[in-house]
Amino acid sequence: MKVDNEINESLLSDMGDGDEYDQLPPICILTKSQFERLTKSQKKEYLDELDYRETLYMKKNLKEEYRRQREKKLSEGENLASDDNSDSQQESRRYPGGTTYSVGLDVQTAGKDLIYILHGDTKLRNLWHNVASCGVLWTSLGNRHYIGAKAEDSVSVGKRLKFVVNAAKMAGLEQVAYGGSFEAILRDRDYPVRNDNVSLIMTALSFNKETVLGGILQSEFQISRNLRMSVNANLNSRKMGQICIKASSSEHLQIALIAAFTIFKGLTRRKTVDWLSQEASESR
Repeated sequence: MKVDNEINESLLSDMGDGDEYDQLPPICILTKSQFERLTKSQKKEYLDELDYRETLYMKKNLKEEYRRQREKKLSEGENLASDDNSDSQQESRRYPGGTTYSVGLDVQTAGKDLIYILHGDTKLRNLWHNVASCGVLWTSLGNRHYIGAKAEDSVSVGKRLKFVVNAAKMAGLEQVAYGGSFEAILRDRDYPVRNDNVSLIMTALSFNKETVLGGILQSEFQISRNLRMSVNANLNSRKMGQICIKASSSEHLQIALIAAFTIFKGLTRRKTVDWLSQEASESR
C-alpha cells in the first residue's frame, strides 16, 4: 500500500490507535448457507460489523506503512548527512523544507507536425495542511508558440475539508486567456481509508473580451458493499451543462449487461418489424 503525499502523521493521528483492530474480540465468519438463514436485521448487523472491522484493519495498515516510509526517508537523510561534517548542511539535508521541483518535455504528433510541450513545476509544503505550487508551460506547434503560467494553493481544515484555489494565464499569437477556479472538497469521516467525497467547483474563463462562469458538482460514494456511484454535473453561463452518473459493481455488472443487451435486442427487433411492415405496404 502506497501512502499518498497528503497523508501524514497529523491526519493519521485522528484515526485512533493502531492496536484498535488487535483489541477486537474474535468473530465467527459465516458460510453462505449460514448467512442466508439470518433474518434481514441480522444480515445487516453482520455486514456492518464486517465493514467496521475492515475499516480498522485498513487504518492499521495505513499507519504502519506511513511509519515505514517515514523511517526510510529519515534513514536515507542520515546516511547522506554522515558524509558531511558541517552541521548546517547536515540539518538542511535531513529537513529540506518540503520543496519539490519537476521538469518535463512531452512530444506529441498532430498530423504531420510535432507538438513540443515543456513544463516545470514547483511545490512548497510549509505546513501539513497547506501546499502552494506554481508552474510554467511552453508549447510549440510549427511556427506557433504559446506560454502559460499557473499558481495554486490548497488548505486543509482537519482531515475532511479541503479548499483549493488556482489562477492561470495562457498567451500566444497576440491573444491572451485567463482562467481560475475555487474548489471545496468534503471527504468521508473515515478518510483516507474510505474515499467517499463531494466537491463543489466554481470556474471562470476570460478570452477575447468574453467571460464564462461555470459550476461543477462532483460526488463519489458507496451505496452498498458491492455498489459505488459517482455523479458529475456542470453548468456554465452559456447555459451549457452536462450530467453524468456512473455506477460500478462487480455483483451487478452482469445484470446490467444482460439488461442492456435485452433492451438493444428489443429495439433492433422492433426496427426490423417496422422496416418489414413498411416494405410490405410499399409493395402493395
